[in-house]
Amino acid sequence: GMKILDFGSGAGETAAHLAACNDVTAVEPWEEQLAQRTHGDYTQLQGGIELVREMPDASFDMVLCHNVLEYVDEKEAYLRELARVVKPGGLMSIVKHNRPGRVMQMTVLALLLLLTACGKKASFERDADGMGYTDTKTEVHYRLLEPAYVPAAVGEEVGFYLDKEHDFTCTFYKIPDLDPSIYLTDDQRNVYVAGDALPDASKWEIAAILVCDYDEVSVERFRLTAAADAATVAEIRALWFEGDGGSFAPVTAPVSTRRIQLACDDYPNLFYCFTLSVYEGGDAYFSDTYTGRTVAVPAALATLLQQY
Repeated sequence: GMKILDFGSGAGETAAHLAACNDVTAVEPWEEQLAQRTHGDYTQLQGGIELVREMPDASFDMVLCHNVLEYVDEKEAYLRELARVVKPGGLMSIVKHNRPGRVMQMTVLALLLLLTACGKKASFERDADGMGYTDTKTEVHYRLLEPAYVPAAVGEEVGFYLDKEHDFTCTFYKIPDLDPSIYLTDDQRNVYVAGDALPDASKWEIAAILVCDYDEVSVERFRLTAAADAATVAEIRALWFEGDGGSFAPVTAPVSTRRIQLACDDYPNLFYCFTLSVYEGGDAYFSDTYTGRTVAVPAALATLLQQY
């Protein structure tokens, strides 16, 4: 196998997969990401470029730097350090965090997984419509849930699907504290469910509502709990699930966006999510781009949800 550095490893999904047959060192500064870390047989370091500066020249066969450079000022200095630790003839993968970069990242990751698969046999087969997969080892069939459901954490890898013809791969993981024969997630943090017992967030007894930055990192700003903030939790729930979902938000870009994540004790480590967008002038809306549902939010509630 290869010796690989994953700089800016996030929650570790890529590092965990590559570590199945490679020597992987992962570097990540964000505690929030490390708290959601995908466990695997790789070395996880907390820190930034200062850790790379301590590494010997030509240490790695491959260096990954995905969705990092847009967050740093000294881009050239970072690139010099990362290039320094690549062996002569080694590989370096750099992807920027934006829509084109996201597409490119998936292509790059697929190629990396093909390069480093080390003879592992794919254990999942995909449905013809691309919306579900079957675990060929257990013969359990999983269907994709709507994107509003996301895992709070990612557990160990259980298998992967590989389409060599189109250079596409999808790796599947357990969701901690949920039965893997019913629930799985993948490297895009989609959620899959087996059987007919689909979660229905409109019927959840909400334990907490997390208000987060609207980004892939989803850094939590603060949370409301059913015990301490019962009235506000009830108001948010009623607005989203029972309010008029036919509102129209302005076509201009919002001045503030937050991700609202509902948590329920019956489904540990599974969130139901929608978006709070606030526009110039103070108008605010809850929305879900997948369903198109849009609900007007009272000014006082919008102000509360924008604190911190």
